[in-house]
Amino acid sequence: MIGSGPGQLRVLRDCLPPPRFLEKLMHAFPDLPTVFLVCCLLNLLLSLGLLLVYVTSNTYPGFQQWMIASFSVFISCGLLSIRDHLPLRPTTVMVNLTFFAYPLLLARGLRLFVGQPPKNWIAYLTLTAVGLTALFFLYLRPNADLRVFLLSLLLVPLFADCGWLVSRAKGYAHPLVKGALIGTFGALAAWNLLRVPLGTTLQNSLGGQAAGTLIQSVTLILLTGANIWISLGVTLLNYARASESLRESEERFRNLASAAFEGIIISENGRIIEANEQALRMLGYTRADFVGRTISSLTALGSPSLVSNLLSDRPEPAGPETGREHVLVRCDGESFPAEAQSKLVQLGDRLVHITALHDLSERRHMQQALEASEERFRSAMQQSPIGMALVATDGRWLEVNPALCAIVGYTREEMLGRSFQSITHPDDQVDDSQSIGPLLSRATTDYHREKRYVHKDGHAVWVQIHASIIFNPDGTPRHLVSQIIDVTARKQTEEALRQ
Repeated sequence: MIGSGPGQLRVLRDCLPPPRFLEKLMHAFPDLPTVFLVCCLLNLLLSLGLLLVYVTSNTYPGFQQWMIASFSVFISCGLLSIRDHLPLRPTTVMVNLTFFAYPLLLARGLRLFVGQPPKNWIAYLTLTAVGLTALFFLYLRPNADLRVFLLSLLLVPLFADCGWLVSRAKGYAHPLVKGALIGTFGALAAWNLLRVPLGTTLQNSLGGQAAGTLIQSVTLILLTGANIWISLGVTLLNYARASESLRESEERFRNLASAAFEGIIISENGRIIEANEQALRMLGYTRADFVGRTISSLTALGSPSLVSNLLSDRPEPAGPETGREHVLVRCDGESFPAEAQSKLVQLGDRLVHITALHDLSERRHMQQALEASEERFRSAMQQSPIGMALVATDGRWLEVNPALCAIVGYTREEMLGRSFQSITHPDDQVDDSQSIGPLLSRATTDYHREKRYVHKDGHAVWVQIHASIIFNPDGTPRHLVSQIIDVTARKQTEEALRQ
């Protein structure tokens, strides 16, 4: 047993101050009830402070366990202060269990904080060993010194484990904070290793009761002081991690905004506080000239205001607002169309708007070119001397020109929406269905044949048809373009010559 040998006791006795100094220290030291009261109040205030931080701040995994650990020290001190009014043995077991809950909860919180498994088996095994040791040396074989000695030894690896876990909390606090925490856990481990041999040595100088009172008072004061610093240290770890998480979040957002294809502007109360490179390039500003400008200064005169929905004082419950087209002004005064989508979000304790801008200039140019192309096609189709039509993949007429209407005798309004099969001669409809299928499946590139239409007045009209298919960008069939030539006269001449 450590500390029980005569040689070890002699070494400790030689290291201690002279007995007269120890007696003066005892007279100057507060009495045990006062120590109990002061330690109880300090630990209670500390626990309530941690509870306040927990319910009002952004805390990370492990902080709840640290808060409960501080309350366990308060409960231990409270039970010790009123143990004279409670059954001695059950109270002693409860004090031992709550005292051991302190390092176990600290270790569990630290494991959660650094992202390790909680290892519940350590807590189960430790509390079982504490309970059995306390019950055995209280009921079966009463021996207070041996009980305290064994339980003190059991605390040493628990506090050492806490110090090792603090060293694993990389990047979340200043090295001095972690070093001080590791030193505190080391001091607690050392005190629990030496307090029983030290108490045995002091008994020869002060007497058993005085030595026990001194050791118990020093233990409570040391534990309370350590709890104060440990609670402050883990709170600093939590806030350091919050700062690190905020920095990482801002860095991720900055990288994401930089990689976005759209311009992104962050504004507060209508004034720009941040923007990505795409927004700066789109509007032609440098960052120094852009940040601090008002959102309204980017909108051209007469355009819908870009700040109409950017001055709300509460986050929007439903997702981003619908994109709206605006006319924005570049740094050089040139205006261009742009679509803007904005959303009010909570950024820390601030409400800011994140606005995404999409330059519509290229789309507008493409749209104008497409409209011009369609207008040219429509004009050519309407003026063409041969019949022309746009036909849907299901056979419905989408557009017809006057020449085709003259061939079949129907007006444009009568033909649109009808199927070309409705005016096809019954003897030619089967051939049509067999020819259109390969065209839609791309087995052939065009459709060319002669067939008969039924004129509105009932007579047959021979036509020569050449059709090709137009595909969408995704490869699906869009519609067919057909050219129809009236060959009735040729067919009649051929028939006459044949006869």
